[in-house]
Amino acid sequence: MVLGNYGRRTGMSRSTSKYVDAFWEYAAFVVSSLVFLLIGLQVQLPLLIKYAPQIGIAIMAILVSRFIVVFGLCPFLSRKNAPISHAWRLLLFWGALRGSLSMALALSLPIEFQGREQLIIITFGVVLFTLLVQGLTIEPLIRLLARTNPGLLGAREILDPV
Repeated sequence: MVLGNYGRRTGMSRSTSKYVDAFWEYAAFVVSSLVFLLIGLQVQLPLLIKYAPQIGIAIMAILVSRFIVVFGLCPFLSRKNAPISHAWRLLLFWGALRGSLSMALALSLPIEFQGREQLIIITFGVVLFTLLVQGLTIEPLIRLLARTNPGLLGAREILDPV
């Protein structure tokens, strides 16, 4: 990673850097698509109903732990000349989408692993929640925070896309 960043600055033109970024973005899209294809082959939707209570507990545990980490560590990470505002803390908390990596880890468990099906379904349920609920509500949250916090960095681009 160090050599890659150093090489990017010293040995790549701006256009080469742009194409390298585009390649890796496309490669990440392909890998994510393959993981979600595997999920479609593995997960049976009626099992989501069966494990709904466990999925709910997992979602609550993740939200509570994320809240504790973000709001607990931000006071220590803020600098006097660059504090982390409450609006940014909310975005850090709510914008933590989990997806293909957690599903790939769950799917990589050996078939004979006890509780494999349950872990895969719970992981899928949490990923589904983060993609549908958190993913679809992050833009309205940014719009709301941008109205109440005019200095929110990057909010203008989201509110007024070019």
